[in-house]
Amino acid sequence: MELRKLCRALQTRMAAGYRFTIGFNSLLLALGIGGVISPQASSAAHNGSTIALSALNARPYLPAETSERAE
Repeated sequence: MELRKLCRALQTRMAAGYRFTIGFNSLLLALGIGGVISPQASSAAHNGSTIALSALNARPYLPAETSERAE
């Protein structure tokens, strides 16, 4: 049962990360094509979002009470 919870949490996190990445990068492309932001600003925002998403995904997958029981 714990493995199923872990799999569901991972799938949910991956789907959310995918949606965020597609949406944010599409926004950056549109702003760049429209001349609203420079290529340097777009690159910095893209790299910053990648680092932020990576840091966000470094947190535990299961709630604290579930992971404490497993130890």
